[in-house]
Amino acid sequence: MRRALSTGVERTFGQDPGLPFRLLVDIALRALSPAVNDPATAVEALDHMEGLLVRLADGDLDVGRFDDAAGRTRVSVPVPGWDDFVRLAVDDVVLAATGAPMVLRRTRDLLTRLLPLTPEDRRAPLTDRLRWVEETGSKEHPFVWARA
Repeated sequence: MRRALSTGVERTFGQDPGLPFRLLVDIALRALSPAVNDPATAVEALDHMEGLLVRLADGDLDVGRFDDAAGRTRVSVPVPGWDDFVRLAVDDVVLAATGAPMVLRRTRDLLTRLLPLTPEDRRAPLTDRLRWVEETGSKEHPFVWARA
């Protein structure tokens, strides 16, 4: 069992599937900070997050269970599900982007593009966040916000 484990001081993409999202979200949050104020960089981070989410949208995410030859689960590793990936990619950015209509519009586009690529049973977190972005954009920026 010990030979199957690897340890280290740094997380890797292979060990932590949420890490690429966390790094991109951190870039977007720094870009949206008052000290940096660079919404275009936040939009670029969302471009990359969309690329990752597109790959996961209809993929098999139930990969954390390992069964023996008889079908009994021997090892279970907690891995993020679709809802976790969507929450990680969108929520903090939307909260920070309240004053940045460009970033809110890009988030709306990301969610709108993902909807038709996502199986019906995975669409709820997208539609919930799309509703949130629409409400935030129309409330905070009524003169520049247009519904999709």
